[in-house]
Amino acid sequence: MKHARLRQKARRLGTILIQYESSSLERRRACKNGENSILSRMARLWRKIHSRQLILVVLICTGPQLATADATLERGTYLVTGPAGCGNCHTPMGPDGFVEGMELAGRLVDDSPAFTATAPNLTPSGAIAGWSDVELARAIREGIRPDGSVLGPPMPITLYRGLSDDDLMSMVMYLRQLDAVDNDPGTSTYRIELPPAYGPPLDSVASIPQGVRACHTIT
Repeated sequence: MKHARLRQKARRLGTILIQYESSSLERRRACKNGENSILSRMARLWRKIHSRQLILVVLICTGPQLATADATLERGTYLVTGPAGCGNCHTPMGPDGFVEGMELAGRLVDDSPAFTATAPNLTPSGAIAGWSDVELARAIREGIRPDGSVLGPPMPITLYRGLSDDDLMSMVMYLRQLDAVDNDPGTSTYRIELPPAYGPPLDSVASIPQGVRACHTIT
C-alpha cells in the first residue's frame, strides 16, 4: 500500500513537472511580451517544483527500477498452480493423479539412501500457519526456516531465488487462503550433511519491467 500511495503521488507531481516543461516556452515568451498573468502562473509552478515533494518525484522517477506491481491473489494462483509447480511435491498423489481435496496437504516425495524427503502440509493446518508472511517468503526463496535452520532437498528450488518480491508475496497470499486440510505427511530425514545456507541473504528482488512482447508464429 505504501508503494502504491507513493506512485500515485509521483504521478500527480509528475504532471506538475510536465506542465512546467510545456510552460517553459510560454515563460520565455512572456518575458518578451510582458504577459504578467503567465509569469504569475509560472511563479506558482516554481514554488511547487522547489518544494520537498520534488525530491520524492526525483527519487521515484530517476532511482533504480525496483518492483512496481503489487502482489495479487490472481498472480499467486497462476504461479503456485502453474510454473512454480508447488503441487508436484506438496499435493498427495493417487493412482489417478493428484488426490482431490488434498491440494498442497503434503506427501512423501522421495525415499533414498541419502534422505527421506517429505513435503510438508502448506495449508492452514500445517506448521507454516504459525509463521509470518515474511518468514514463509524467506523459506520459499532462500530455504531458511524461522528458527534459522535450512530446509533440505528438494527445497529450496534454485529458481525460486529469482522470484521478485511481488511474485513471492503473491504466492504467500495464495497459500494463506487455502482451505485447511488435516493431513500429517510426516517429517524429512537427511542422512547427508546440509549446508548452513544456500546462498547469501536476499533482501529484495526487483520485478522484471514489463514491456513490448515479441511473438514468433510458426507456420
